[in-house]
Amino acid sequence: MKPEEPSSHPGPASRRASLLLLGGLALGLILPRRLPHPQPPAPPPAAPSRAFMLVAVGDIMMHQDVKRSAEVFGFDALWADVAPLLKEADLAFGNLETPVAPVTGRAGVPFVFNAPAALPQALKAAGWSLLSTANNHAFDQGPKGIRETLQHLDDARLLHAGSGVSKAAAEQPLLLERQGLKVAVLAFTDIFNADLNGKADSPWVRPLDLEEALPAVRAARVGADVVVVSVHWGNEYQHQPSPRQKEAAHALVGAGADLILGHHPHVLQPMAWVEAEGRKGLVAYSLGNFISNQDRTWRPGQPVPDGDNRDGALLRVAFAKPAGAPLRMEGSVEPLWTENSWGRPGPRVIRVRRVQPAGEAAPELRTALEVRYPRIRTIVGTAWLPEAPVR
Repeated sequence: MKPEEPSSHPGPASRRASLLLLGGLALGLILPRRLPHPQPPAPPPAAPSRAFMLVAVGDIMMHQDVKRSAEVFGFDALWADVAPLLKEADLAFGNLETPVAPVTGRAGVPFVFNAPAALPQALKAAGWSLLSTANNHAFDQGPKGIRETLQHLDDARLLHAGSGVSKAAAEQPLLLERQGLKVAVLAFTDIFNADLNGKADSPWVRPLDLEEALPAVRAARVGADVVVVSVHWGNEYQHQPSPRQKEAAHALVGAGADLILGHHPHVLQPMAWVEAEGRKGLVAYSLGNFISNQDRTWRPGQPVPDGDNRDGALLRVAFAKPAGAPLRMEGSVEPLWTENSWGRPGPRVIRVRRVQPAGEAAPELRTALEVRYPRIRTIVGTAWLPEAPVR
């Protein structure tokens, strides 16, 4: 039998293989090609932490003898010891307790103040950037004095809050940005020597009416990282805050204030953390006088409380807002003392001194500073001033 010759037609197995091959080729034409797996996008860089430093002092008083000292030695000499602390801050605050109205006002007399036109430029040069103009002496030179004062401050490029050429202007919060943080500033006074607020379109000084102040603070809180409230309040020469101060501080913190800067008593009062409505704010009830002619006769060896009007404090507050975290605040105090050469021969010297670096001071001044430090520490609070010997 002849061996079977191979057929010219494919067998079943061969046909199946061909069909599989053709099907695979057809499928390859239909399906998209497989691409490499895409890499996930790189996450955006983390938002940087934002932080800024505020420093604040109390009442800037332009008594007659303070102005005379400035006439002899220059305004810069009044606060040269403190100016470096002001200049290193992102925002430097003080309460301007005098009109600056040499054109529209009268010469200052006891208890009715006025300051020369050179003062705002001198404050700016020393490092101040923000002033409260809401206090009991704001109307000392009448409504025209308000207008002139604000013009001098604007000319010196000094920010201000608490008064305005109209009610609406006085109530407009000051909105700033410092080191990437949005800051809202409001200023009020609880005390008037003469309340000359009249028509809404006339010069105005903002009173501390809580029914109006609390909604204003809540509104400023929206969109702000930091809310600072300046208040002229309290009882003169009292070291403890009044019930009214405590009530107002609690309400203002609850409404959104992060920091309350108090002034008017002319002596120091405590600093404290206040908690309200689930919030926490730092309250400096009174920063005392920054510069004045008060207690000019006090000398070391006399009762320590008799010199309290010459005590002051520079408050430092560091604000930090890390990415995705709530605002953080830290406060500390630099004690100050107003040197006054009353009763000495020669031109009167009035100037603000830092209490801590007293080692190079004249012996009598060094003694005064060594006495004042523990006094200031006791009143302000031991949490804010470490117990350290005066050098």
